[in-house]
Amino acid sequence: MENSKQSVGVYIKLVTLTGCFGLIWFKNFDLTFLDGLDNELKFTGITSGLLLLLDFVIFFIDNRKRFITIVVSYLPHKRRQKLRLSFSYLLKIHDENYLLIYNSLRNQYQPVGGVFKYDQQKMSDRFATWSIERDTNTKVENGLYDLRLFIYDRFKLRKFLSWFDMDEDRESDPWREFHEELVSSGILDGNQFYYIDYSKKWICNTGIYKDQYRDGQESLKVFHVYEMNWSNKIHLEAIQILKTTNDERIIWVSADEIKQGFALRNDKKTVISKTSKLLLNKNEDPRDV
Repeated sequence: MENSKQSVGVYIKLVTLTGCFGLIWFKNFDLTFLDGLDNELKFTGITSGLLLLLDFVIFFIDNRKRFITIVVSYLPHKRRQKLRLSFSYLLKIHDENYLLIYNSLRNQYQPVGGVFKYDQQKMSDRFATWSIERDTNTKVENGLYDLRLFIYDRFKLRKFLSWFDMDEDRESDPWREFHEELVSSGILDGNQFYYIDYSKKWICNTGIYKDQYRDGQESLKVFHVYEMNWSNKIHLEAIQILKTTNDERIIWVSADEIKQGFALRNDKKTVISKTSKLLLNKNEDPRDV
């Protein structure tokens, strides 16, 4: 719904922008009731038009990765070259330090989170129409029907991105991975955490690029970063207690340790995932994760 409103807002701005600049040349029309308002209308048109134009510039800067991605996806000579898609989310749990959880498959600590899942029954036909197939080469736990995909017709990428932005027929919050990694595992008490309060912080978008970790396969990765809120005192107290718990499945690290990619605990060096850097700021380059 939010994205639909944004789309409507863009169309309204376009119409308004056209109207504002149209005021500048209103004398081309036989509008006798506007006699004497030449300078006032020109000033209004120019001022309003420039403000709206500035608004558009800011909009395209904020959405430049997606805008460029859509334009690049329409390059005819690359239309049939498969493109790998990966849409994930990370949950930022922190005060002065950040909570990371151990991934035994990669032997590293990383943020709570994972890849968004989609409704296979509702989306299978649509994905087939869009020439989209699941990436079954990636070895992950519980990876069935998550948004690790290949698209074989890049002209259909815009439709896929529009669908994703609507938050329909797919996972749209960080609850599942939070529950699986921290509650079901016994790290946190399920009686205290039957829900979580969170807010979306930012989106990191790689744009289309050659993934060095996949032999130069062109990829598009998107990371949604959420932040845990502490409006619930029980949640806050439970997390504070967790900080004093000696559990090797989790680690609390500083921003500096995340930046350097490792932490020392009991003279032991532990690896911190590169994705953890995405928790620190929205300008972190997500192509290197």
